[in-house]
Amino acid sequence: MYNSTSFIILKKEPYQDAHWLLYGVSPDFGKVSLLLYNGRKADKNHFPAADLFQEFDITFDRRENSDLFVAKEMELATDLSSLAENMLNFKFAGKIAKFLLAHTQSEIPFPFTYDAARNVFMQLILPETTPGKWSMEQAAAAFKLCYLYESGLLPEFEGKVAELLESIISAVIEGSLLPQQPESYYKKLNEYCNSLLEYHNISR
Repeated sequence: MYNSTSFIILKKEPYQDAHWLLYGVSPDFGKVSLLLYNGRKADKNHFPAADLFQEFDITFDRRENSDLFVAKEMELATDLSSLAENMLNFKFAGKIAKFLLAHTQSEIPFPFTYDAARNVFMQLILPETTPGKWSMEQAAAAFKLCYLYESGLLPEFEGKVAELLESIISAVIEGSLLPQQPESYYKKLNEYCNSLLEYHNISR
């Protein structure tokens, strides 16, 4: 019986003459290693071309006694590959990709962090004049906050602080407007999240 999920490609490597090994994240299965047979043959008789930061709806089978999944069907859902057109955005997205591949595990769902990463990538390709577009400082702080929350590593807060942090987490998961706070606030929040990651020996 096949499984289905969403999947964002964060890394890819050629495999033999015609195939791809794709590495990325899924909301349902955490970190995913996906073998795409004939994926390097870009024609209508094979799978669609797969590129970094593209989101696919995939159907896959599992190799016995292996963490490797084998793609059976792939349909492009969201094309975020234009991130590569801006070096600053691409570098920032690459840091998030590296973080996710290092700090998510296979078979452990991370739906909130998945949505947060996807929405950060979406924000990066928006025109600079888009109202409410997240700054990189805001995006970094909100993404890390969401990861810490979903991992159970975020301390409990009370009162207005708790309400504000919950609003930020909800916004990054939903891809909506972040709470209006000075840029200096998000800078301090980013530094706080970094200190928590370092405390838990999680590299950034």
